[in-house]
Amino acid sequence: MEPGSGIRVEFPEKREAKLQQRDLWKKAQQCAEAIDVTSDPTQRAILSHLKQLWINLANESAFLKGDELAEQIATVDLIHAGLTQLRLH
Repeated sequence: MEPGSGIRVEFPEKREAKLQQRDLWKKAQQCAEAIDVTSDPTQRAILSHLKQLWINLANESAFLKGDELAEQIATVDLIHAGLTQLRLH
């Protein structure tokens, strides 16, 4: 392919990273929506912290390699699940 031909080739790793990053923003948005509908101050604080974790990870995701990003996503997912379950009991 000639440089400047206007055709962009996107490698699978980059495409996967973009999809993962979009999912991270979606998780942050879900937390924001949950904050809007709950009146419990403790639940709001938990969701606010979770939202910030997802935002931070989304911002950093462009700088992480696949395995590193997957590990970070798994960690935040575990924190998210643990905190939301903790509050339900």
